[in-house]
Amino acid sequence: MNKIKSQVTKISKFLDLIGGYFYVALMLVVVFNVIMRSVFSKPFIGTVEIVELFSAVGVGLTISYCAILGEHISIDFILEKFPERFQKLVMTIGYLLSLSFLGTASWMIFQYGDSARINGRVTPTMGIAYHPFVYIIAFGFFVFFLVSLVQMFESYGRRVQK
Repeated sequence: MNKIKSQVTKISKFLDLIGGYFYVALMLVVVFNVIMRSVFSKPFIGTVEIVELFSAVGVGLTISYCAILGEHISIDFILEKFPERFQKLVMTIGYLLSLSFLGTASWMIFQYGDSARINGRVTPTMGIAYHPFVYIIAFGFFVFFLVSLVQMFESYGRRVQK
């Protein structure tokens, strides 16, 4: 289990780093647009599209590492007041719902990427293809699914056989 957790953590950290680069690029595009607009009275056409795409990719890539760090909203302080058996039941239901959602979301986002690719969907102003960005987001959600799966096994102290 430690080997799997280590690999999933490495992938999540790498995705977080790449997501950070998307946020930096997004910031640079916005600053460039402000300078172009205020100094030269010529805004950078396509800023909104780039900000939308980079924001979505940034979230998709950084969400799994956020889960590893435990920085998502949780209700642990409420559950601590209940008996351990009830806590385990709620945690099990929570994990199953999370895994169901994340697995379905990653699959549906991937399907949307396929649809965008097949239909040639592009951004209206710059003509940037949507599908590569959608595939990246789907992969980010899949890694988040893996993180949640590892955390579920870890919380129950199970050992996964090789």
